[in-house]
Amino acid sequence: MNKKLQVFVSSTYTDLIEERQAAVQAILDAGHIPAGMELFKAGKSQMKTIRNWIDGSDVYMLILGGRYGTIEEDSGLSYTELEYNYAVSKNMPVFAVILEESFLLTKAAAKGKYKIFEKECIDHYERFKSVVESNIVKFVSNIDQIPAIIHSQMHDISTDPDYNLTGWIKSSQYADNLKQQSISALHDSLRNTLKELAYRSTAKDISTCTNAISSEIAKILEIKAILESSQRIIRLRLLERPDFIKVTTTHIMKFSYIKAHEPYFKLYLETTKQQCESFRVENLTIDSIDYTPQIQLCQDCNTSRGQFVYNVKSDFIPPDLESCDIHYVCSYECPILDFFQTHRLSYPCNHFSVSAMLENDTNDQYSILGSTFSSFSKIHFDDYKASEMHNIGMCNMNLPNWSLPGAGYAITIKRKSSDNHI
Repeated sequence: MNKKLQVFVSSTYTDLIEERQAAVQAILDAGHIPAGMELFKAGKSQMKTIRNWIDGSDVYMLILGGRYGTIEEDSGLSYTELEYNYAVSKNMPVFAVILEESFLLTKAAAKGKYKIFEKECIDHYERFKSVVESNIVKFVSNIDQIPAIIHSQMHDISTDPDYNLTGWIKSSQYADNLKQQSISALHDSLRNTLKELAYRSTAKDISTCTNAISSEIAKILEIKAILESSQRIIRLRLLERPDFIKVTTTHIMKFSYIKAHEPYFKLYLETTKQQCESFRVENLTIDSIDYTPQIQLCQDCNTSRGQFVYNVKSDFIPPDLESCDIHYVCSYECPILDFFQTHRLSYPCNHFSVSAMLENDTNDQYSILGSTFSSFSKIHFDDYKASEMHNIGMCNMNLPNWSLPGAGYAITIKRKSSDNHI
């Protein structure tokens, strides 16, 4: 793929105009994009702009003549040195071209000594030059040597596998390249992109964090199904048996995409003993076809899991469809203060809502409490406030559009009292 790298060209200006022009032309001839500070005046307001330009570049090149450059007041350093230090701190490819003494003397003879050599900050200049010479540097004795050096350095940088440079490419080339890349290569690209974004934000290498995020995003993007909408309606009805309720959950789902052979409907719950013994599937229709008679439930017990030690599950396999509508109703009974329901999305979902209602709490004895949760979406801080709906025993919640797998809700019940009533 023909990738063009952006090269930030740094130098003092008036004494190196011809050298900068030669560098810019050489960068263009090599098929890359030059960037520099010709259009910006030195000053406090420009330092942020300079850093932004360096952030947006792939390679930093310094041309060092005989002058130190304009001093930035706060640091006491020249803008050229500040640019160089910033580029080095970013661990981006950096190389320098230094004009030899004989070259500088020839220029000084034509233009004047102090237009080419430093007059006031000689110590600063010598110190900075020493720092530059400790890194990758090429010396030139005339202007004609600059293009060859740039071509050589850019070839080495662009072909070095240790550099994962973003560069610029045509959108059509990018699309074709993506189609040709393996899944593994795309994951590597995603991981490196997140690492670079995090570094630009924090100026620190937090690759252990960005690698974990990249892995999770990659899993999410291996999309096996898409929910256009998912609505859950939870009806809680007090039973004659003291302090017991019947919980009836209606789940209405609209799938806009289902990958071939994906088991998009699974029946598996972790429950208490009372919930397990009373659990019933009251209805299951998929695209208006009734599959309820095909649901055969089985239970088992896992005592290592705490309160929810029982499993209710079914081996039912849904029909292989590309999209569908599902209407599912189940119910169970349990002590009212044992009621706790949580649900997490298994697939990306555009519209998700849940409503819970206590149907016959005539004495206003109980409150319904609920909250949503998500890794990537904003938390709705008003969920807790809206949980009682003005004491009529209802809780309505929504997740943000296009919530990702893992987002969901939790709902429970508490007894009202003068001490804890919300």
